[in-house]
Amino acid sequence: MPALLPDALNSVLRLCPKLRSFSVSVDYISRHLFELPNMPYDEITRQPVPHPLRAFYLDSSGMLGQAHKIEAIDVSLAILEDKLPELQKVTVSFKLGWNHESEDMIELAEILEEREGGVWIT
Repeated sequence: MPALLPDALNSVLRLCPKLRSFSVSVDYISRHLFELPNMPYDEITRQPVPHPLRAFYLDSSGMLGQAHKIEAIDVSLAILEDKLPELQKVTVSFKLGWNHESEDMIELAEILEEREGGVWIT
């Protein structure tokens, strides 16, 4: 998919409002994935609605510059802002360089553990 722009899949949550599991390479998304224009909304009120995503899998091609396109804090904020109220499982490729000992990763792990889920680096 080399012809896609670096943020070509940012609108997938809006376009697929019932998506339960999302596996994507960070090559095609950015930290703006969870911003309001990319989230589903009520057709009548035009107000944003929470997305029912339960599992989020992040991979990377390993190309330079991809590691910081989306980080643990971005996922945590989306959960805390009630944009992803059902998210339980986040799996991240080691190629992204997320440090399992960082404050942001620990916070994300705690949030997901409260939901009987977790975060994994593979």
